[in-house]
Amino acid sequence: MADVFDFAGTGKLTGVNNTWELLAWGEDTCGEGYMVIYETAVAASGSPAGLDIESRVEGGPSAETLKAILSAVRRLGGGELRGLAGEVKKVPENGARRGQLPVVCDEGCREN
Repeated sequence: MADVFDFAGTGKLTGVNNTWELLAWGEDTCGEGYMVIYETAVAASGSPAGLDIESRVEGGPSAETLKAILSAVRRLGGGELRGLAGEVKKVPENGARRGQLPVVCDEGCREN
């Protein structure tokens, strides 16, 4: 089952709000973790809706898993999701985190 999170900005971000929906998460065919996130558009900033496929490894989830993810998103229905699935592209990586452990949310992060 998907999880839904609502963001409502404070301070300088007052009036900025959108919804993030965690559509799927798991391990790809190589055993590496991934998650699929849908974000609604942000009217205050003009940011469009988005579909993110995030992975714990450089290069993203395996090609087989990526194909299955995009196919499943298209089957969810709704023109917006189908359209976003058709626009997914690989984001350039700079290798800055190569060899580092996953980021852990510490006390400062949790209070932010």
